[in-house]
Amino acid sequence: KKIAFSSLRVIEPCAFEDTDLRELNLPEVEQIGVCAFVSNSHLRRIAIPLKANLFFIDPLADDSEIVDTAFSGCHINHVDLIGSIHETVSSLHMESWRNDMTHEINQINKTLENSYSSKQNTAVIRWWLQSVCSRIEHYKTEHLKVLKAATVLLELALWKAKLSEKDEDESSDCAKVKRIKIDVEDARSEARGSCGAGMNIIIKNVLPFLELK
Repeated sequence: KKIAFSSLRVIEPCAFEDTDLRELNLPEVEQIGVCAFVSNSHLRRIAIPLKANLFFIDPLADDSEIVDTAFSGCHINHVDLIGSIHETVSSLHMESWRNDMTHEINQINKTLENSYSSKQNTAVIRWWLQSVCSRIEHYKTEHLKVLKAATVLLELALWKAKLSEKDEDESSDCAKVKRIKIDVEDARSEARGSCGAGMNIIIKNVLPFLELK
């Protein structure tokens, strides 16, 4: 059976123990309890959102005491990440970042297929989710740095354009009326003010398209 739980957010412990599930779609799930899908021997494929703490873990347990049993006894060989993660990856500034994230996301299926038993797959999926979360947060931080640098460059470009325009007007006026004394600092101040207005328009209408979801 292929089942999609479109609105299910919390799956209680042992909720679907030993069923005939073959494919599972959990687009809105926030937490999966202990042994939630234990002994579903026909379960091969699951679709889940990117959440570092998707599987319930006793907050008092240390690393040596964590027992990952949500999918114990399931022969999962394919995991699909669903949600906004793919849009975020495609919006990353550098192609190398996008390629690295795509490789990290796809790595889970190679790992499940080649390396781990049905008793270990929950732990493998949990480690993978945490790794993907950590890496995408790193690249989002780097992307934000690039965006801030672009904002500065836009501001400087607008300021330079306004200042050049003002200088041209002043040169024309000086040619016509040589006795008029131009206050350069006032001109620069006015250019900065005009630039600020233009910058507000860019920040409001352009830069949001470059931000990550």
